[in-house]
Amino acid sequence: MYLQRIGVIVALFCFSLEAVWAAGCTNVTITNQDSADEIRKNCKTIEGYLTFGDELEEDINLDGVEFINGDITYTGDSEWGNATEIGGPYPTTYKPFTIECPTLKKVNGYIYFMAFGGLSEFLLPKLTRVEEGFTMQRMHYLKKLDITKLTHLGAFTIEANHLTELKHEGLRGFTDGAFSKSLRFWGVRIESFDSWYKYPLTVIGRDPEYDDSSSYGPVHMTANSLPKLKSVTIGYANTSKIWKKMNIGMLQLEGPLTKITRASNVKELNVRRLHFVGSALEEIDLTMFDKIQNLTIDRHPNLQRIRMPAKAVDWEDMTIDIGYNRNLTLISEYRDPENKKDRFWYWPKGNISRISITGNPLSTGFFDSFLAARNGSNPPKVLNSFYLAQAGAQYSEPMGFNCTPFEELYNKSVLPENVRTAPLALEALASALLARPFAVSFSAWICRIATWIAGDAAICVRVEPLALEVAASVLTTESSAMATVSMLIATRPIAEPVETSAQIMAGAAEVSANVAPAKQYAANRVEALTMMTTTAEPVVEYAQMTDDALRAFVTAMYVPKVG
Repeated sequence: MYLQRIGVIVALFCFSLEAVWAAGCTNVTITNQDSADEIRKNCKTIEGYLTFGDELEEDINLDGVEFINGDITYTGDSEWGNATEIGGPYPTTYKPFTIECPTLKKVNGYIYFMAFGGLSEFLLPKLTRVEEGFTMQRMHYLKKLDITKLTHLGAFTIEANHLTELKHEGLRGFTDGAFSKSLRFWGVRIESFDSWYKYPLTVIGRDPEYDDSSSYGPVHMTANSLPKLKSVTIGYANTSKIWKKMNIGMLQLEGPLTKITRASNVKELNVRRLHFVGSALEEIDLTMFDKIQNLTIDRHPNLQRIRMPAKAVDWEDMTIDIGYNRNLTLISEYRDPENKKDRFWYWPKGNISRISITGNPLSTGFFDSFLAARNGSNPPKVLNSFYLAQAGAQYSEPMGFNCTPFEELYNKSVLPENVRTAPLALEALASALLARPFAVSFSAWICRIATWIAGDAAICVRVEPLALEVAASVLTTESSAMATVSMLIATRPIAEPVETSAQIMAGAAEVSANVAPAKQYAANRVEALTMMTTTAEPVVEYAQMTDDALRAFVTAMYVPKVG
């Protein structure tokens, strides 16, 4: 009996020590290396969170910790790093230090660092799995990140303007621990992302406000924020296994890209949404893709050539948005229009969801096969919207645009109600609309478009034939004054009817009668603004950023009549 009591006492005493030891490994805050030593010597596993003190300014080593059943977190000053510029000097507010976890293998929660001032190296060489997201936001002290063995995570986001070394062998897949399985990079100064694309990745962007066809891209690389990135290889060229087919939900490429290639071992490459935005490319070759459903080519100042694969004629329900590529001349489907040689563009022969081509030198010849395929019996249609507008006169010579064939398609219901053909030379626009049945429905169409752009806050301006006649007569006497007053869509916070739209158009034409180069430039810019803004104030603000002549022109043309 006596020995049994001793056994019970010893057992209780050992249990008590275990509880004390475990309590020291739960919800840990590291303030210096002394506190880190206590944890790493006693805790292979940390239950709950691991975080770091605000005054930390020395190197931390957590050798011995292998598993964190919770999160690794630090949240600094929410304003710090907000204005840090890519390419700017290295910050000096905090003393640089290193955090090293050489034995850590798994994090069962997430890693989230935000504005961790001073952290220059974060070393996790044996970490293989992060169950939830791995986020490093405004980490502008960070120069080195070692995640060599990391193969699985829920999502990865990094914003680190001075990161020059990222050690990583290869991502093999996503866990189910993050809301959106995604890879996002901003500002880092590394030259290659090959390790992230060695293996095919199944990624799903889940956003409760959007369906999967319009939600934000699950794999996001902003190349204009990655100053060292020189090329993007599509097709997992470095994988140890040959994958013959790849489907990408959304691929968005921006910035100073110089090369886009497809690996030879990929036999089929399909992209649901392909966005080229603001790159330095002079040519965009789309023949590497077997299928594109939604294509956007927007704001490329150097772009001169694009090439569509011949198989594009079979692509269905496609969306085509080409905008503000001022050196991309679209006057024909052929490089050599006279001899019909070197065809570079193929219109889908079936239904197209949307077509929007704006701010590019444009001619009717670019639509030859499009028009031919839609003039027969039971023609394919453009289902949702159709919008064309040439580049401003300061960027290109007038190409000549005939609205008649598009008017005929509209009358046959081949084009949708949301239709607009707006060459920026007002004379051409007026001649296309005056004395035609299309002009009668055009005023109602503008109301629909305005509501579509600005919602319930829109004011619909009815364009009267009289106003077009006045504008046309002015421009006939001085054809060089190609004002960019195509159509006015006036908007205000409170939807009040505008009854004197004829006066608005006539006033605009009057001001443009003796247009100077600066005024002509203003007209081009303001035309775009009036299509996109919901108040008159942004137009005024734009004018204030320019010279006096431009400001006076914009104010005289728009402000008294709209606001």
